[in-house]
Amino acid sequence: MTRSLRLLLVWLPMLPLLLACSGPDETRIAETETPTVAALSATPTSTATATVEPSVTATATSPATPSPAATGTMVPSQAPPTATATATPEAEPTPLGQSPPPAYVPDPRPVDQQVTLPDIDTHYQLDITEINVDTGFVQASQTITIREFREPPPEQLMLQVVPAGYGFFTLDRMALNGQEITPGTLNDGFTLVVDLPQGIQAPAELAIEFHLNVGIDPTGWGYSMLDADVLRLGYWYPAISDDHSFGDLLDPSYTRVSGFDVSVTTEPGMPIAHTGDLASEEPQPDGRVRYSYSSTDTRDFALVLSRSYQVVSTISATGVAVEYYWRSAADGGLSAEAAEQRRQNVLFWTADAVDRLSALLGPYPYSTLRIVDAGPAQPAGIEFAMLIYIAPNYPSLDRLIYHEVAHQWLYAIIGTRTQIDGWVDEGGAEFFERGLPTDFAEVPPVPAEGYLFPLDAHQDEIEGAGRNQGYFSIYEQGARFYYDVMSLMGWDAFWAAMTDFYERFRFEIATAYDLLALWQRHSDVDLRPLYRETFRYEWIDNLADPGVEIQQGWVPILSLRSTAGADRN
Repeated sequence: MTRSLRLLLVWLPMLPLLLACSGPDETRIAETETPTVAALSATPTSTATATVEPSVTATATSPATPSPAATGTMVPSQAPPTATATATPEAEPTPLGQSPPPAYVPDPRPVDQQVTLPDIDTHYQLDITEINVDTGFVQASQTITIREFREPPPEQLMLQVVPAGYGFFTLDRMALNGQEITPGTLNDGFTLVVDLPQGIQAPAELAIEFHLNVGIDPTGWGYSMLDADVLRLGYWYPAISDDHSFGDLLDPSYTRVSGFDVSVTTEPGMPIAHTGDLASEEPQPDGRVRYSYSSTDTRDFALVLSRSYQVVSTISATGVAVEYYWRSAADGGLSAEAAEQRRQNVLFWTADAVDRLSALLGPYPYSTLRIVDAGPAQPAGIEFAMLIYIAPNYPSLDRLIYHEVAHQWLYAIIGTRTQIDGWVDEGGAEFFERGLPTDFAEVPPVPAEGYLFPLDAHQDEIEGAGRNQGYFSIYEQGARFYYDVMSLMGWDAFWAAMTDFYERFRFEIATAYDLLALWQRHSDVDLRPLYRETFRYEWIDNLADPGVEIQQGWVPILSLRSTAGADRN
């Protein structure tokens, strides 16, 4: 199926709305008020090789909203309704021997909700030819292959370079289709600007050579940084994005999914936590080993290296491999039994989160999820595709893991505008952090000083206001909003909408408009009054009435949604 048809299938049901008319992974604080602390299920939902279960006990209370009995896996009792098409439009015939012209479907969202990422099918080849885990030096080459322009080619490509935000990045060379070029820069070097020649066609290749001098981030939050004997490489390479600045609260990375082939040539036996799957290990003439990895439909590709890593693993009930890269240095003060108990808990919580989120939202589409001790300076957790940084000594480690695993759905699988719609992914992850261990009974309290920023605040609005205020305003207020919506919609309708959200936007980019419109569509209650109380969006009144599926002669083709994305490779 072509990309254009996939977009048409995704958006045609949304067009009536327009005709009728916008503990965080990075910041966590100790909670001083917890309305409800309910128990973790005593029985793991995974078929884990880890046999020791978490020794966490508490008192469960009934949620304010209807919910099923407290079980290891919660599944909505009713499947999402399936609309039936009443008419099938006939396509115009194409003259024999001629290919149909590409059909570019304009973005039907309100202007402030349109996705500004270029719609390009890309593949990244990344080769690290020299790496020093002691000094942080990395020499790399990169080829971005544009396999298809799914819309008219842009005049410029914007490349986000997250290590430049720390001063770690140096560009050595860049060439477009073999011609040397010098890119422009924006946002203090965080963004590289590549002018595209008029008439450029796919396939096209952008070759980049660069090196990193990865250092220390005093805050400990560095996506790429040296942390004791750990070298983190998160968002470490130039990636096609849009014009946005570097932020230190909401994630600075904003990309579409791509295919990746990545190699690291380093000393033999070097433990490497990574996105994707290991493809090969090739001994080199100089005694080093070239480790090759690959992934499909991931938004980024992270690596973490440390000679001290050891690995324990399990398999979740849904067949996902869970690996925990741990360091004995983090076990200081723990007995051998307590340290082993914590490792088994990490495996259990991760597998449990994967299985339950798969049941509530949709399947985890990758083979493996890796949990990584990111070093002693890491304050809490950070999510990447198929890989999560954690601080193993974090006080509420179970909550941290539930939060970060939830990001595999809200950011990695379902892409979001992380700096614009932070409440969608961070508020959603906070909702699952509190909901999964309590059967959705724990609602975050309103801070004594209230919320400094509205829920739809942009990263640029909250920059410099303090991490706690950003956390309260986006993470906790966002989780409360998810609870408010679920309370109004009811349990089954809410989860039917969330599975629909997964089906429509898996491997795509979703905006606040998309989620609010889907909730309204699946609801028997008009949610617009709640939306008006919460947001500054000017298009809320233009949303359709609750439950409206067919309007003004448009025929939704929802029955074909499941085929969207089936032709990806």
